[in-house]
Amino acid sequence: MRTILHRLIADFQERVLPSGIDRDRAVPMLAGKTDAIIGMRRSGKTFLCYQAIAACMKRGIEKSRILYFNFEDERLLPLQSSQLTYIPELFYENNPAHKNRKCYFFFDEIQRIPGWELFVRRLMDAENMHCVITGSSARLLGREIATALRGRSLPVEVFPFSFKEYLRFHKSLPENYRNPGAASRAVLQKALSGYLWRGGFPEAQNLTEEFRIKLLQGYVDVVLFRDVVERHPSVNIEAIRSLIRQASASVTGYFSINKFYHALRSAGISCTKNSLYEYVSLLEDAFFFFTVPICSKSERIQRVNPRKLYLSDTGLITAMTSRIDADSGMLLENLVFCHLRRDGQTIEYYQTKNGGAVDFIARSSDGRLSLIQVCADMMAVQARAREIAALEEAMKETGIRNSAIVTLRDRETIKTGKGTIHVYPAWEYILQ
Repeated sequence: MRTILHRLIADFQERVLPSGIDRDRAVPMLAGKTDAIIGMRRSGKTFLCYQAIAACMKRGIEKSRILYFNFEDERLLPLQSSQLTYIPELFYENNPAHKNRKCYFFFDEIQRIPGWELFVRRLMDAENMHCVITGSSARLLGREIATALRGRSLPVEVFPFSFKEYLRFHKSLPENYRNPGAASRAVLQKALSGYLWRGGFPEAQNLTEEFRIKLLQGYVDVVLFRDVVERHPSVNIEAIRSLIRQASASVTGYFSINKFYHALRSAGISCTKNSLYEYVSLLEDAFFFFTVPICSKSERIQRVNPRKLYLSDTGLITAMTSRIDADSGMLLENLVFCHLRRDGQTIEYYQTKNGGAVDFIARSSDGRLSLIQVCADMMAVQARAREIAALEEAMKETGIRNSAIVTLRDRETIKTGKGTIHVYPAWEYILQ
């Protein structure tokens, strides 16, 4: 194993870093902290590492003081936790002059090695070193970090391309995107339609529709087997596959474990309710989907009410469902959820006392609350009346004076007795 590790260390020093578009998410790289990059597989965690490495080198840090290791490299199997200590030993053997200088280690998918967290803790305590780690399970990474690093880590969530990154990838981001003219608005509107359907996974961008669907369905299988079955061998695969299908078909809708449990029983699939709660948690940890609770200060009310469900990328929806099922309103609402989550906001849905539904009540990191409705077409009379009425009630009950309706194309400002409703086309809302 030492020979293999020695070779991999040398290989990285000779390798030219792959190029890609700059992601808007940055790795903090704060002194005394380990950066933990988490997100669904193939969403760009590795390239964010490369971006951070390039940023280090741009600041004048020699590449010989940097090491990148991908623990999914089959040459490292079966690497044991006791052998992890060979990595810094061999690194300093090759670079003895750096023993007393700050070095930077990037460990990709290190969670595959049992006991990795104690190794990282030793590096932080004993060496002049900054560590960046990545993983595809929020719970596994988070639980082990909480145990071993105790407040000495910073999580960095990575999602597939945002709309802005999508535009940058396709070289169609107008310079004046914050205040576009008519021609640029047309470009942005057209690009939004493509982004809604294709999604933001980097590898899926330039594929034909047939291969895009196969690729993204393959991602879901990898999540199932690598992030769920391999780590939890006793799970009921048939039940989890049914859960994935149900989640893909129920995007933006209300999801009840109790109802799904009875649906499985009717289909002849045996699974306990407790197991289903666990499977939902595992798929959330793997960033396949997210569940959103009702807005309430009562934990009991949140527990007994159904949650709304969203996938981590609209491309997964169109890859996992038929074209008929994936309507524009559903895709748009999922897109807005991903935008809010990517922005680090805490998200719930709101139900008024009269039963009106508001898609999102979101709290930003500075505590500011927002009410957001999603409506593909505000020109539909019934939909328009319903969305405005629910927002007026919610504004009255919450005291929030400004709210938003995100649409495909419409823009207007609606003054009401309870406050102001701003109607935005989706591209403008996301890019503002």
